[in-house]
Amino acid sequence: MAAARTGKQNVGRLVRAAVCGICLGLLAWRGDLGFSLKRQHKAVPEEVLAPPPETPKPTVPREAIAALAGLFILATLWFLAERRKRLRRPYTLPDLTRKAGLVADAEAEFRRIVSFLQDELLIPIDSRLPGRPFEYDMHSFPFTPMVLVIGNHSSGKSTFINRLLGKEVQDTGVAPTDDGFTILERRTATDTEDGPTVLGCPENRPYAELQRFGMIFAGVLRRRNG
Repeated sequence: MAAARTGKQNVGRLVRAAVCGICLGLLAWRGDLGFSLKRQHKAVPEEVLAPPPETPKPTVPREAIAALAGLFILATLWFLAERRKRLRRPYTLPDLTRKAGLVADAEAEFRRIVSFLQDELLIPIDSRLPGRPFEYDMHSFPFTPMVLVIGNHSSGKSTFINRLLGKEVQDTGVAPTDDGFTILERRTATDTEDGPTVLGCPENRPYAELQRFGMIFAGVLRRRNG
């Protein structure tokens, strides 16, 4: 009896253990399944409700922007360089083929053009050359052809000039009558100008180069018009 009772107890224990194992296995399987289903349930809506991918906006590469900036800088530098080369001329070249743009005073226009060339071109070049070779010579433009008569005193210079011009413009005599230099020009008005006036007047640019001889020379120089 005791052995039979002990056997029944062992069988009951085995059955209970088996039932417990089956229950634990079911619980474990349900838990794993529920976790996986929950995980799938959460993942699916995220994929379904996810917003559509945005269309990438067109962007300009940085290399292209740098190239355009470089071209702009080069164009600006070229424009500034060309602008410096251009001279602002205070005159316009007339179109002689169409007989247009003719000036009333050709001599004044020529003098203005030559003065511009001297002031804008020759003077800057002369200031950089050693010795300044054009310091005085450049002022002789525009020039008037002149004849220089020079010789010893009482050698007949004034007499020769009077005979050449056909009128008495120079004083003559046995003794020396003139100890200086006289510039003779044909003008409508008859007058005499002293040396400082001749050398300092802007209208007498052909004689400005004589300033190199100083004030002593200017004191013995005069100009007669007539």
